[in-house]
Amino acid sequence: MIKKFILIISLFLSFSSSAQEGYKLKKVDFKGNNQIKSSELENVTSLEAKNVFDKLQFWKKSPTYQEELAVKDLENLHKIYQSQGYINVKIKDSLVVDEKKMSVRVYFIIRENSPTRIKSFVWEIEKSDSFEEKNILKILPKQKLAKTNDIFTDKAIYNLMERTQNSLKNQGYVYAQTKAIFKIDTINKTVDVKLKVSQGDKYVNGKISFEGLKQVSEKLLSKRINLKQGDVFSAEKLNEAQSRAFNMQLFKYITISPEKDSTQTHIIDYKVKLEELNKWDLNLGLGYGTEDRVRAQILLTKRAFLGGIRQLNLGIKTSYFEPINTYLKFRQPNIFADKVDFIWNPYYSKERERSYNVERLGANFTLEKKLNKKASTFLTYNIESSDVTKTIESSDSNSEITEGVNKKSGLIWGYQYRNVDNYFSPTSGWYAQSLTSYNGLGVKTEHPYFKLLLDGRTYQPLWRRWVFAGRLRMGYIASTNNTTLTPIEDRFLLGGGNSIRGYQRNSISANTDKNSETVGGNSMLEMSVEARFPIYNALEGVLLGDAGNVWAKSGQYRLNDLKYGFGIGLRYNTPIGPLRMDVAAPVWDTFKMQLYITFGHAF
Repeated sequence: MIKKFILIISLFLSFSSSAQEGYKLKKVDFKGNNQIKSSELENVTSLEAKNVFDKLQFWKKSPTYQEELAVKDLENLHKIYQSQGYINVKIKDSLVVDEKKMSVRVYFIIRENSPTRIKSFVWEIEKSDSFEEKNILKILPKQKLAKTNDIFTDKAIYNLMERTQNSLKNQGYVYAQTKAIFKIDTINKTVDVKLKVSQGDKYVNGKISFEGLKQVSEKLLSKRINLKQGDVFSAEKLNEAQSRAFNMQLFKYITISPEKDSTQTHIIDYKVKLEELNKWDLNLGLGYGTEDRVRAQILLTKRAFLGGIRQLNLGIKTSYFEPINTYLKFRQPNIFADKVDFIWNPYYSKERERSYNVERLGANFTLEKKLNKKASTFLTYNIESSDVTKTIESSDSNSEITEGVNKKSGLIWGYQYRNVDNYFSPTSGWYAQSLTSYNGLGVKTEHPYFKLLLDGRTYQPLWRRWVFAGRLRMGYIASTNNTTLTPIEDRFLLGGGNSIRGYQRNSISANTDKNSETVGGNSMLEMSVEARFPIYNALEGVLLGDAGNVWAKSGQYRLNDLKYGFGIGLRYNTPIGPLRMDVAAPVWDTFKMQLYITFGHAF
């Protein structure tokens, strides 16, 4: 293509290097880049000098200048500009060498020139006996490549080609092909774009064969896959069938492969290969954390409970702050409609706080719907009996803690959206969750209330492998009767390894007197930021800061009354998440270092 020819000529004319191999690389910078940010250009270059944060890592060797990498960087810079329509870009490197210090500074001088713009765009449909051209045009994406005079970019072309092929494959044209043809006017800097479409023959679904089925019913799996014989082939429906089959949670793996029928024309058969999971599973877990201390877990799973794809879990957990937590969890998928699950979850637990203990006995009845790959929502009816008892540390004569049983029931609505690149250690994307509950429906309760909890997180890549992580949490709880009292066990508390670091777990309460009870608050605000950076291989470092507080009154948020904690941390990445160690201390409160060792990021 013309782009490749221009790229070769540009590299030949622009590159000249007199720096010696092995000199310290002091700086890499870009000059003249008005249309593309330097941070984007840094992502495609290999030459990298130490930044301010890298210099703090004194044990790391300074990078050196390598001519081979400089040549590659020039090539990549040309590619990124040309992919965004700047075909006539001129780029050269300028080197400033310090012979005494044996160091070199590299500057990439960029002359962007005017971009190439689209002059015209047309479809060209290959004639076929199986379908008329006017009907094919109805299938093609409605959005064209771009408007006339828009900048011509590779990304727009490839996206349109992909959308076109996907549209055709979802209508039975399994072997549809697209080809882009360009006519570039280098003088006027315009391009005529023609997209040739070859749809091929139309196919329908054939038979399904299975390999590896032992205990699971073939009829059950066929119904779940739902690729009916005679229906028009669709790549989208095939992917959905693959997802539905795997989400049955009955298989270690399952693949659905389309195969052209050798005996019949225009037929696509499917071969399903799988390996079943055991009907019974027993998982044991044992761990240690500076807050939970020794913690243990037993989880017993019964798959295909009562037949079908129902599942029953029995779990038992124990730790210092939660001496006992035992529960059953029964899940019935697709109870009313596809992707709508019913969950029954009875539970019993004992919780230990500084000023009181809580014994809970209750059950949740939940309808959960997966909206798409990133979002889900649920509605729960909860019924619970909470027994609160004071601890020895609580001796306040004007105690807010009322001992005894508090019966509660109500609705909880939740929504979750997760769009991150990695579940355990995200480096880009964001996460949002909301929980809204009303306690006071059904069973008569002494303290009905409304509660709202919002949680938002963002992850943004900074420099190479540096990541900014931020979190904002906000809570509100208010009584819905004539009193202002809310259940002590449902109020907000802050502090600890997953909250405001520098403070002990759940030590931040509406009353901050060390000798008073820890009774929580009806309003909560919490903010956290982390700068995560690489150290060596799987080892990472973290600079962290947290802020927040809880207040007694509902809807009271005083930004001049926040508590702050700052510190540093280490992360060692493992396949099941990072092993974490943080050291932090409060600011403007009594200085006392807190050490947190546990698994997983704080957020």
